[in-house]
Amino acid sequence: MSMPKSPAKARRLAKKRQRKQKVKKRRHQRRDESPDAVFPAPTRWPGSPLKMSEVLNDFLEPYLDEVNSTAQVRVLISIAVFAWNIALFDDADKRASSIE
Repeated sequence: MSMPKSPAKARRLAKKRQRKQKVKKRRHQRRDESPDAVFPAPTRWPGSPLKMSEVLNDFLEPYLDEVNSTAQVRVLISIAVFAWNIALFDDADKRASSIE
């Protein structure tokens, strides 16, 4: 990254960077506070000290020896996330229709 030629330009760029950071922070706060968020914000199960990624990793560990490529790992992770999300459904009929 090259340095701006003038101090005024450097200040403008710094302000622009700060504005972008504020917008990004507000966007994340709105997503985290929204009850209608498509993707829930927490990365941990409420009351659990473990991250969901750690739980999924532990769940997938026995199967990782069977895969030979990064693409297969991605498919395995996708299946695990799909199963995780289906398990969170309250309605058994909705769960069954999602599996079909």
